[in-house]
Amino acid sequence: MSQLRIRLSRYPTTFREYDLKFHLAGEPAFWHGPEEELTPAEILCHSLVIERGPRRTSYALLLIEQAQIEERELLDTAKWYGLKQTITKMYEFLRGNFTEGGDAETEFPSPTEYQALKDQYGVK
Repeated sequence: MSQLRIRLSRYPTTFREYDLKFHLAGEPAFWHGPEEELTPAEILCHSLVIERGPRRTSYALLLIEQAQIEERELLDTAKWYGLKQTITKMYEFLRGNFTEGGDAETEFPSPTEYQALKDQYGVK
């Protein structure tokens, strides 16, 4: 499996490709074929599988909007990672149907906090 491990330095670069320069604690590890490019949907799912919490959720929401990830595409990818319910909740949040704080599985920022993050990272 070691031949499938993507270089850890690739992780921040993948978000940077979408003009999102996050500062994440720790070093997430992705498993991925060396000759394949990660899609934005895979980057997002990997990030959520590694660690869930309000920061990761917020960053995932920003990536959905910045990379304009289609809901159907992300749901298809999320099935493999066991994240379908989480992704469904994220799109509901983006449509304005939010529950502040979320639940035990997915924590969401308040709409005001999320808008501040969008402004900070230049996401429209």
